[in-house]
Amino acid sequence: MTVVTHENIDVEQCQQCGGEWLAHDELGELEAADESDPNVRAGMVEYLPNPSELACPVCSVAMYEFDYRGNPLELHACQQGHGYWLNAGDEIKIRQVLIRHAADLQRASQVEATFGHFLDNLRKKYGGSHRPLL
Repeated sequence: MTVVTHENIDVEQCQQCGGEWLAHDELGELEAADESDPNVRAGMVEYLPNPSELACPVCSVAMYEFDYRGNPLELHACQQGHGYWLNAGDEIKIRQVLIRHAADLQRASQVEATFGHFLDNLRKKYGGSHRPLL
């Protein structure tokens, strides 16, 4: 393994397969380097954990794999919390997941604002009743 730098974060990379080992905190640092909004990075990172055939390079204990943020991107994690194994190119896929999630949050915010204006207009039109519409 050799050290490579992504967004000012030094990670270990396998020269044979291109996979990368990120210490436990480095996954969060990689996310923060790509997305400054903590709301985009909030929420569960690990979905649907399953046993992995890989062993942790730090402690040699069998790792588990999971769907990253509920997306079809499988990452591997040490059961002892030492870090994460990313297959070659997974750091780019992580960035894509965060970009999509940020766009989804922006769309949801716009829909909420539009619906709020719609409700305000209904209240004005029908006398400001606070009764439920349904």
